[in-house]
Parts: sequence; structure tokens; C-alpha cells
Amino acid sequence: HLYMVQPSENLLSHMSLLFDLLLISYPLFTFDFILGTLVDVFPTGSNDVYVVKDNLGKQTLLPAIGDVIKTVDIQNKKMVVHKT
Repeated sequence: HLYMVQPSENLLSHMSLLFDLLLISYPLFTFDFILGTLVDVFPTGSNDVYVVKDNLGKQTLLPAIGDVIKTVDIQNKKMVVHKT
């Protein structure tokens, strides 16, 4: 038997959270150097915010939007971002 289920908002929210947890510990690169490592994700009303920590312990907050997060490479476990 094949059952079709409409994805609920709750299910989509959980899937988004699981994806975010998968990304924790990924290094984030700009186009020319490593920015740091993803250490946490904060959900907000409109988009998630990624917390990135560099090797000196400085934290940078990045909105998880297409203008900032350019690529997510699951196979190589890294992300490329555009930081202004």
C-alpha cells in the first residue's frame, strides 16, 4: 500500500532542525579563507542564525539565508559563505 501524507509544519520544522544539527562542526570558508567552525544554530522567526567560532574563540553570527550561505557541501563537510 502507498499512503500519501501531507508534510505538516511541525514535520518540516523537525527536518530543518535535523539538517542544522548535521551542519554543526562544519568549517565555514569565505571565498579566500576559513572563517571558523559552525558551533551552534539559533532559530528565529524568519531564518536561522549560524554561530561561527574562529581559532581565537571569536564568534561571528551569520543569517542562514541564500545571500550569505553560498554552498553547503555535505560530502566534504564544509560550507562557503559570503561575509560582508
